Amino acid sequence: MTRTLSENILELLITDFDVERHQATTDTPYEQLDFDSLTLAEIAVKLTSTYDVEVSEDDLHAHGSPARTAALLLSRGVTTEHRPHQQP
Repeated sequence: MTRTLSENILELLITDFDVERHQATTDTPYEQLDFDSLTLAEIAVKLTSTYDVEVSEDDLHAHGSPARTAALLLSRGVTTEHRPHQQP
């Protein structure tokens, strides 16, 4: 089964940022996950390196959820078929 971009972003939050799977959906606001500015900056760096597109902390504040962040990435040229880079 192929995951959507928003599902890939949610999976990144679960695996790299200690979000509990039952705690979040693709529509859960970052505020509700208690992410502070430093965490959002770390997520932005991870998204930038994973998808080869610039993402800032301000972008994450403005877009506010994995689904809305996915829409931003799509608008910047990331495709739904884009495979995240695997970090060594």
